[in-house]
Amino acid sequence: MNQNELLYLIAGFLGGFFVRHFLHEFLAEEELILPEQTPEEKAEAGPIKTGAEIGLKKVFNASRLGDPITPDEVIFDTKGITFNVRELFSNTESFVLYSDISGVEIVESIMLATIKVKPKIRAEIKIDNFTKSDAKLIKKYILERLQ
Repeated sequence: MNQNELLYLIAGFLGGFFVRHFLHEFLAEEELILPEQTPEEKAEAGPIKTGAEIGLKKVFNASRLGDPITPDEVIFDTKGITFNVRELFSNTESFVLYSDISGVEIVESIMLATIKVKPKIRAEIKIDNFTKSDAKLIKKYILERLQ
């Protein structure tokens, strides 16, 4: 086996590994399938509660297309937002209360977007490689909480 054949073999192996492990994350959308309720169950449940009212956490992960090893993460909680900026050998976690946020900016590139969150007192927090739709949703959630 010569050098070129070996390189093609390695490239094919890495490409197959990437497709098998990461491609479904790019193409799949989150789906929430709820069981059907009878009218009696709906009446007993009462009005529908939002995520903030029941204390749910919403997590957004950056696209593995931009950084396949260490994707950034945004976690929405009832009191604020946690930003996990991951690097190869370190992790920076920042928590910001909703009341401390003064602005949100999205910088879009061809495929991905960067989100810049501007707290009132601290330096801005920059998180990279989110899909454009996720970046817009994150901005929308933050702006909803600011009002």
